[in-house]
Amino acid sequence: MVSDIKKISGQTLFLLLSVFLIRVPPFYILPFIDRLGSSHTLAKVILLCLFFGNVILNIKLLLVFMKKNLSLFLLLTIYLVTQSLSIINSLDMTLFLKTYQNVILSIIVFFLTFFIVSTQNKSLQKIHSFILFCGVFLMSFEIISIVFRTQFIEVFKHFFQQEVVDAYMINIDRGRSSFESNNELFIPFFLFSGSASLLFKYKYMGIGLLTIFLSVFSNNRTRFISVLFALGAYFYFVIGKRVKNTIKIVVFLCVFIFVIGTATLASRSMNELTIFSRFTLDETSSDYASQNFRIESLKQSISIALQKPITGIGLGNYYYFNLIKGVNYKDSTTAKSYERRYHEQVNYSPHNIFAQTLAETGFLGFISLMMILIYFLRRDFFLIVVKKKLESFQYIIASWIVFISMFLNPPQTLFINGWFWFLRGIVEAI
Repeated sequence: MVSDIKKISGQTLFLLLSVFLIRVPPFYILPFIDRLGSSHTLAKVILLCLFFGNVILNIKLLLVFMKKNLSLFLLLTIYLVTQSLSIINSLDMTLFLKTYQNVILSIIVFFLTFFIVSTQNKSLQKIHSFILFCGVFLMSFEIISIVFRTQFIEVFKHFFQQEVVDAYMINIDRGRSSFESNNELFIPFFLFSGSASLLFKYKYMGIGLLTIFLSVFSNNRTRFISVLFALGAYFYFVIGKRVKNTIKIVVFLCVFIFVIGTATLASRSMNELTIFSRFTLDETSSDYASQNFRIESLKQSISIALQKPITGIGLGNYYYFNLIKGVNYKDSTTAKSYERRYHEQVNYSPHNIFAQTLAETGFLGFISLMMILIYFLRRDFFLIVVKKKLESFQYIIASWIVFISMFLNPPQTLFINGWFWFLRGIVEAI
């Protein structure tokens, strides 16, 4: 796996470095000297240099490439135009630009990935090894955060970006162990590699099962839904196609049920809480308030969109129209500082990509997003059902696992959506 990564070209290496940096929790490069320079800032600089370097050095090849994929790039252009037009009604230009640069960089991630994988032979194999490496790295990172929680928190709060630390501390307070790294996207790669290669069968299958265990143990509802989606897709597209023996299918199913059950029991013993209890939605619990907040935010987003139906209220400007501020810790004398900061950040988003796109960019932005998603779904159907390219399964399912997170959480940062565009670029190049 590591040896494959060492053999890749310089351009691919810098692309993978940038997507690695946007996948891990953002950290300060010089934590005790300068807290402005973060790993995500470095990733964005690398992406911009790669993009403009290709524009300058490979302009003819780029034009041929774009002409060959004209319909897709036309859809992306329409999407960018509709996002840009939302500036018309923006009340806060700083918030607009902060969100707009993430939109631009997301498209750059997609463009560079699509272009590099399409034009460089054998790059896909190296990228696959890189993805497996990222999955193992982040899984190990999560295990350390659980086993050495006290020491980890002390290190985490000094080296990692404040917003991520605040969210992690809130998760700990609520009996959850998660720093929003969305490790579930790696499950299809581990399970597919485990079933496709006899040599690595047990190693990758074991890593995949451990990732599932950690996701269930985390008590994070988004992660659990992602696990169910990954397993459902795996059984339908891989087990259902390759394994004809009913007994083997039952054994696979029992193994996954055992892992989920064991993780649930381990969580109960450590946190006095399980993922299943988080779905009961007791009206006195924070989970009920969180679920209600999302439902009311969706209704409010529709109401906001009807006020500015064409171009919306402006990227990043949802905060100024948000009348359901959730739990207000600003004036509480008992609230911790990270609680105040976290709950202030919550108010900047309705926690749903469709709701936020509709409110901030209007029906033009919403329709352009739906057009791109429909294009992606048609591409997925063509690869899996028509051409029966089963190796594309892992990239396709992983991309939609990331989208589940975008659907249930604030979607506007590269930390959340960057890998959706990275994986979609790979799928388009297959």
